Amino acid sequence: MLLETASRSRWARLLLLTACWVGAAAGATSQGTARRYPPSVTAFAALGNSGDGSVIQGSVAAGLAACPRLDVVLLLGGNILPEGVTSVSDTQFSTKFALPFALVDGPFRPTLGSADLGLQGTDFFRGDYQVGYSALDPKWQMPARHYAFFTDEVMFVSLETPKIFFNDTAAQRADLALWLAQAGTRWKVAFGSHPYRSNGSHGNAGSYDGVPVPPINGIHVKSFLEQEILGKFDVYLSAWDASLQDHGEIMGTSLLVSGAGSGSHALPGSNPTLFQASTPGFVRCLAIERALLIEFRDANGTVLHQRLRRRP
Repeated sequence: MLLETASRSRWARLLLLTACWVGAAAGATSQGTARRYPPSVTAFAALGNSGDGSVIQGSVAAGLAACPRLDVVLLLGGNILPEGVTSVSDTQFSTKFALPFALVDGPFRPTLGSADLGLQGTDFFRGDYQVGYSALDPKWQMPARHYAFFTDEVMFVSLETPKIFFNDTAAQRADLALWLAQAGTRWKVAFGSHPYRSNGSHGNAGSYDGVPVPPINGIHVKSFLEQEILGKFDVYLSAWDASLQDHGEIMGTSLLVSGAGSGSHALPGSNPTLFQASTPGFVRCLAIERALLIEFRDANGTVLHQRLRRRP
């Protein structure tokens, strides 16, 4: 709440500016109270490596809960650390998701990471339990291992990057083509666990962990993202490395790493970035028709970095 008081004037200026770009005027709700945002806006957050049940996860969850509005929270893999769950009734869903995020209102939309699929990242059957848990907890909304959902302003696509890692891509390629055809003028946001570029210890796709041998080096992830995401989506959100990174745009696609949901690691890489930090936190975005506000916040909810994307 201290953040909101301290930064309210900055928020007001930015949101007023974006409202002007889309021709949205300030108005009143049906209850007669003043709107905080333009009439049509999607507010979403994204974080990965969040599910360890730690004090730090609780702190990041409190930062999320302090946001004035969240319509949806994207979980970018590492949803249940360190190796996923063993059934839909696994108690880790409670201790590492439901309880830590109890005060965060919006629905959660998870994607699978290697850390959700056993210690080697190859127990793919474990992913089905996370899909199945959707029937038990309405706050956890994961209808399939990869899927899309839409708001008025945004098309979101959840990729299953652990399968892409091993070059199992046919189904996702086919579905992406169908979903892109339905996107219309919405912002197009893809999210997955594995990054295209990262200054964290895992590094860039195609040279993950400094290993030259496919598929361990992520060469299939690199190829898939270059062929299906870069230049076609406005944003690609990823995690895996426990840090916050804004790599700017490549081919018009903003590359954002938000993997610090329960801790943070060093940033030894040398890719140029607009921002990077080794601190727990998350990404929060506000999308309206012609503008997208991107924020990186720490566990206290303090804005560390923000920028505005706009389009004609």
